Amino acid sequence: MDDEAQAATGDQFDVGRGYGTVSGYYVLLSTSDERQDWALDPEEAERLGRMLLDEAATVRALNRVQEAYKAEWRQVREVEWARLAPELEAEGFDLDPPQAGAVYLSGRLPSGEPFEFACDEHTCWLVTDPGTKASRRWETTVELDGTRHARWMLPYEAVEVLRQLVERRGRQRPPG
Repeated sequence: MDDEAQAATGDQFDVGRGYGTVSGYYVLLSTSDERQDWALDPEEAERLGRMLLDEAATVRALNRVQEAYKAEWRQVREVEWARLAPELEAEGFDLDPPQAGAVYLSGRLPSGEPFEFACDEHTCWLVTDPGTKASRRWETTVELDGTRHARWMLPYEAVEVLRQLVERRGRQRPPG
């Protein structure tokens, strides 16, 4: 098959040849005038290949920075939860190990009831006896500085909201 026929079939090729490889970037070329597709000359293909390689390098660098930030954030959260766990245990909570990522706690309240505590954008909730007919739910709106969602609160912030909901639970019956 000649080059023109191969190009017309829509074969894929690496525009970064000779400059490195960008996995997942391909340009489809066709020389068919009937389909009125566009084609790149070698200079345009080289320029496009260099641009894609530069973009890929930028994305890789940003990903490395983001991964380093996430690792640091996870470590800070782990240290903070390790610091707060004994305080909560002294108050009578029996917590399952906190999960990495968004705020989600489970375990037993000081009263002995099983519970789940979680947050979304601007709301946190405490559910007692989750998954049963006796299940009850208390909610509160959470306002944080900046653009953070409540689900990404720092552990000390989450613990304060949990304490508030447990206190409210003790003072009132849930709605509904």
